[in-house]
Amino acid sequence: MSAASQQLLSEHLWRDEEVLWSGQPIAAGPVATQAARRAFFNGLGAAIGSATIGFLVIGKLTLRFGVGVFELAVIAGAIGALVFVGWTATRVWWGGGALAARTVYAVTNRRVLMVQGNDEFWVGRREIADVAIRGGDIRIRRQLTDVERRQSADSGLEDRLADRIEIGTREIVLAAVPDPRRVLELLQTLKHPSAS
Repeated sequence: MSAASQQLLSEHLWRDEEVLWSGQPIAAGPVATQAARRAFFNGLGAAIGSATIGFLVIGKLTLRFGVGVFELAVIAGAIGALVFVGWTATRVWWGGGALAARTVYAVTNRRVLMVQGNDEFWVGRREIADVAIRGGDIRIRRQLTDVERRQSADSGLEDRLADRIEIGTREIVLAAVPDPRRVLELLQTLKHPSAS
């Protein structure tokens, strides 16, 4: 890792946190793909939230101007949401090459950390639910918190859809990891310390 990458990582470490492994992606394409996927899900969540507010506003306008306004507004809103989600994901994918150069991965004694530019994503050691290798990528899924479990038990169809969208925020994908088998073994030891 370069000195700039080491500096970027050290800025995001907690006090008394020991780095067990660190590295950078070996290819830009997988980083761009995963960043676009995360941007797609975040954009979809924002679009659904905006659509909910939009329906409230459209409902009020329909009472005043008639049903034709409602139909036109729904079509315009759907097209706008699709364009927004697509544009968000595509913009991030195009910038993926530059993003890969500013991406650093680390496994510490306390968490799994991914730093991409100014953004930090992490899963705590005790929060790791599942770790899997897919090609050269390592997918780490975070367990549901107690609050999330209670919400999912009481959820309706709309909430289950929101949960599917939120799954992108409950996992970290270390894309194009150098030596993924070694990192996987380290993550499994971190998840189950008594096995080591």
